[in-house]
Amino acid sequence: MIIKNSNEETRFIAEIIKSIKRLNINYIESKKDLESIIQELTHNTDKIWLKHPKVINITKHSKL
Repeated sequence: MIIKNSNEETRFIAEIIKSIKRLNINYIESKKDLESIIQELTHNTDKIWLKHPKVINITKHSKL
C-alpha cells in the first residue's frame, strides 16, 4: 500500500512518468504496435508498483 500524499507516492508517480516518457510512440502504425506499447507500460507499472508498497499489519490496536 502506498500512502496518499507521502514521499513514497511522490516517488512512485515520478517513476511512472519516467516510464511513460521512455515509451517509443513514434511508430504506431497498427493495432499490434499499440498493443505492444500498452503491454510494455503495463509491465513497467507493475514492476514499479511492486517496488514501492509498504506492508501494513493490521492489529487490534490499528485505527479504523
